[in-house]
Amino acid sequence: MTRRRRSQQFGGAAPKDLQVRAFDGLDGRRYATLWFSRRSPGAAKLTAAEREVAEMVLAGLSNAAIATTRQVALSTVAKQVRNVFVKLGVSSRAELVPR
Repeated sequence: MTRRRRSQQFGGAAPKDLQVRAFDGLDGRRYATLWFSRRSPGAAKLTAAEREVAEMVLAGLSNAAIATTRQVALSTVAKQVRNVFVKLGVSSRAELVPR
């Protein structure tokens, strides 16, 4: 799918690292998978602490459990998780998994 077609389909300019793959399902319907490429510029910008927090989030730990493990305030962990989301361009823990 071309970038122009993507931008028309999504109602605006598509991010440069957005990838699209269409496929036919077993039920005969047409599906599309969207993801951001691994070359995301935000991935290299994570600090060591943010990388550690991201790994703990991926392991399924809550913010409170991460704060206890790292012996920092809960607000510190919340801010680091928010920074990870912003830098990697995700909006939830579920979206963080494929990144």
